Amino acid sequence: MIYANTKLFAVDPVSKALTVDISELPNDVFVRIYPDACDVGIRVLSDKTGKVSEWVQSNEQRDNENELMFYEFVPTPKSLREFPKLAGWKIITFND
Repeated sequence: MIYANTKLFAVDPVSKALTVDISELPNDVFVRIYPDACDVGIRVLSDKTGKVSEWVQSNEQRDNENELMFYEFVPTPKSLREFPKLAGWKIITFND
């Protein structure tokens, strides 16, 4: 499996956001999180704990020329059960 390591992200604890430019992520990091659905997600490997959390795409923002600006991801219910401190956090992947 391919993971995005937390070392790649900038962390903003005030807004509870992890941010990264898409080009900084490993190839093929965006995957189907659920085998029976087409939801796009990302698996994140914690540099501190070695544990993996799963995040599902919740938003896609485009500009007035329909160019991708960013994707936004939130923790899956499973990850929230395993890691309750992720509640309210989001990942934003910027198109650079």
